[in-house]
Amino acid sequence: MKWTVLLVLLGMLQVSAKVHSQHVAIDLKMENSTIEQVLQRITDQTCLNFFYNNSAIDVYKKISVELKSVSVEEALKKIFDGQEVRFDIDRDFVVIRSVSDLQQEQVVKIVVQGIVKDEAGQALPGATIKLKGTSFGVATDVNGNFKFEIPVTDPLILVVSFVGMQQQEIAYKNQPFLEIVMKNEVEMMSDVVVTGYYSANKKTYTGSATQITQDQIAKISSTNVFSVITSMDPSFKLVNNNQAGSNPNVMPKFELRGGFQYSRCQK
Repeated sequence: MKWTVLLVLLGMLQVSAKVHSQHVAIDLKMENSTIEQVLQRITDQTCLNFFYNNSAIDVYKKISVELKSVSVEEALKKIFDGQEVRFDIDRDFVVIRSVSDLQQEQVVKIVVQGIVKDEAGQALPGATIKLKGTSFGVATDVNGNFKFEIPVTDPLILVVSFVGMQQQEIAYKNQPFLEIVMKNEVEMMSDVVVTGYYSANKKTYTGSATQITQDQIAKISSTNVFSVITSMDPSFKLVNNNQAGSNPNVMPKFELRGGFQYSRCQK
């Protein structure tokens, strides 16, 4: 099975970019919507994930709310007006708890780490590991390893996925190190076109697709994958960032077919 660098790159970009989402200004107007729906809209804007116990907090209550350039904390105070709740805001998630809840201790977080391999024992870089029911997660590094911190939930289910492999759900039970083995999909990769949104059968796919292999990239340059892809496919365009300059810690932005710009959080 041949893997292309572009597919791995897209998988890593999908969840690896980290931003301080709680500092994003929130703008929204919703009428006669449940609190749960309002929180989902905030997740769409900020990439923050919300954790709560719906038996203790009424998230099905319908409200009308209008927010203009407010912080996450200000938005939550207005959304939960009249309910005695407490917010614990981290970089990537918010835990909402009822004040009447007896458990008022600091939010307990755990570190989940492990490696993702294929059936042959080869590491899979760019595999995604997410907390089920959320968009919160990470991508494996070039050696197939991953490590991230999440709040304790019960049950705690991890969803692991990789292009061309069967998606797996792993029940985390305080294992110190997870070794996850992915199984091949029945359909061969040579018969599939991966668009970034879904996988389509090559015979019936009518769109325009470009495949760039690792060998092709190595013939041009081994230092900058983005520049190589730009030179090989005109629909892939790097967006100049003069403010960031050559800062290696800044993830470059790129446009696909001139109109779509890959954002900081794609589900």
